[in-house]
Amino acid sequence: MAVAAGVWATACGSDSEPMSQLPVAGASGANVGGQLGAAGAAVAAAGAGSLAGQSAGGASGAASGGSSAGAGAAGSSGGAAGSTGGIAGNAGGPGCVTMGEQSDPDTVGDGKSAIPEPYTPAPETLSHLDNAPKGKVNGVEVGGNYGAPLVYAAKTQYPGLTQMLKYEYWIYVPAQYKPGCAAALMVWQDGLHYVGIDDAKLNAPTVLDNLIAKGEMPVTIALFINPGEPGDGHYNGQEYGNRHVQYDKNNDAYAHFLIDEFLPENVLSKYSIATDADGWGIGGHSSGGIAAFMVGWYRSEKFHKLLTHDASFPNTGDNNGVSLLGSVDASPLKPLRVYLMSGPNDLDAPNWYNGNTNAATALAAKHYHYQYRTENSTHYPPVAGVSDFANALRWMWRGYKL
Repeated sequence: MAVAAGVWATACGSDSEPMSQLPVAGASGANVGGQLGAAGAAVAAAGAGSLAGQSAGGASGAASGGSSAGAGAAGSSGGAAGSTGGIAGNAGGPGCVTMGEQSDPDTVGDGKSAIPEPYTPAPETLSHLDNAPKGKVNGVEVGGNYGAPLVYAAKTQYPGLTQMLKYEYWIYVPAQYKPGCAAALMVWQDGLHYVGIDDAKLNAPTVLDNLIAKGEMPVTIALFINPGEPGDGHYNGQEYGNRHVQYDKNNDAYAHFLIDEFLPENVLSKYSIATDADGWGIGGHSSGGIAAFMVGWYRSEKFHKLLTHDASFPNTGDNNGVSLLGSVDASPLKPLRVYLMSGPNDLDAPNWYNGNTNAATALAAKHYHYQYRTENSTHYPPVAGVSDFANALRWMWRGYKL
């Protein structure tokens, strides 16, 4: 049974986690400027990708790893007088929707439980199962050499830093994505850890391919973004001060940058993304994990699904005299679904584990849907997180349909 957004969050949890540019969605592969016949106005967008074909009533360019065609672009022959053109992300074919529906996900898997040892990688992280279709990352088939990441130059100076920042990022587009038909959105902080190019081995694009193919996740566009750095923006995985300021500070500055600046220009303008917050998820490891939590906490009107691996709760400090968990205690229930993972061998033992345990306790006391997975591995690489990764995403996205 479908329920209104936010209602399902009240269920009680028990105490039992380089391409130089991307194509622009909505541009016609056949007619780079789609025509609005009735209005007589031209709608133009840069189009990239392969031409799928042309019909008597209209022509459209097919997606090729995220390149897309405006639905209903004017054809070269036939059709009614006055053709119509699709504007990026707004027009869809039969059966397309602009937002999803979150049914009651029930409480199965909620609460605290241990990830079973040994921590072997989830099969979904290793290969494409049952011939799952392969999506693309920055236009390259999943598992290939993605080359250098894309780079975005921030328009404003980040609060607390003195230099302008640039951000490296990758965008994953599943094979099932249809321009004009809404997809869910997943954002990963410390993108290099999740996109599959370092020793974290989380291999999120492969996992997404597998889960989407099985219908265990909706069709999902994923952004993998590194913390911003000055100069050329290159981030090598070392925890410099710039990352700490962006990810660990208990405020909404990073959420503001991500939601109000980065996503509109680099994702929302190029892909058809679901408009409901139940269709938006965000995750990360360590400081990237606490950044994900705070994005959802401070901007819960945008993100409802939060996944954290070994989140750095001890680093957050106060915001106007109130700690992050103090804010959880004092605030009304928000429509969030939260996955946490940590263990006694986590960083700065036992502080990281205690911080995550306290977060789970606070969420449980407010009757959030939360899952707290304990484990005995070290902080990095997150081998227990890799072992539980596919199941964490299944739990987080359960009950959401587009």
